[in-house]
Amino acid sequence: MNKVTARIIIDFIILLAIFNGWWFCIIPLGLIGLWFFPYFVEIVLAGIAYDALYNLIPGMGMRALVGIIISLTMLLIIGGLKKVLRK
Repeated sequence: MNKVTARIIIDFIILLAIFNGWWFCIIPLGLIGLWFFPYFVEIVLAGIAYDALYNLIPGMGMRALVGIIISLTMLLIIGGLKKVLRK
C-alpha cells in the first residue's frame, strides 16, 4: 500500500470518527498520521470540524475550542519531535 492510499484511509477513518464523536479514536490516528506523513494538517481540520459539530456553544469561552487547541498542540509537538529524532 502506498502512502497516498494510507493517507486517504486514515483521513476517511478520522472523518467517520468525527461524525460519531469519537475523539478517543481521532487522537491516536492523528498521531500516526503526524508521524508518518509530512504536513498532516488534516488533524487541524479534524479539530475544527469537531469543534464546529460538538463544542461551539455561546458562552463557553476557550472550552469551545478544545479540539483546535489539542490538534494544534499535537501538530507542534509531533512536528518538533520528528525534526529532533530524524536528524
